[in-house]
Amino acid sequence: MLYICNNNYCLYMFGRSTRLESIKSLVPENRHLEYKECRENRLPTSIWETVSAFANTDGGKIILGVKEIKKKHLNIPVGITDEDKLKTDFLNTQKSGKLSKMVVKESD
Repeated sequence: MLYICNNNYCLYMFGRSTRLESIKSLVPENRHLEYKECRENRLPTSIWETVSAFANTDGGKIILGVKEIKKKHLNIPVGITDEDKLKTDFLNTQKSGKLSKMVVKESD
């Protein structure tokens, strides 16, 4: 599992090394928690709207590697395949001006 955090924002990434049994009972999403699935080892485009919302309020957590089935109110851990690539993509995209200010630093 990889964590990228600062004071009011956390980005969690579940890798294949994480035992999915240990995260079976995921709490439902709420105003401080959002789950995102990473298809084809890419950050979901919807992540930036969530990052912006958390950065403009009192913060929150984004957990990558979780598939949400809205009709059934289920969140299923599916994992990610390349934690380092997703971390690099996240850091590079936020540096590129996607956000008005960086919410996570490389040193976090």
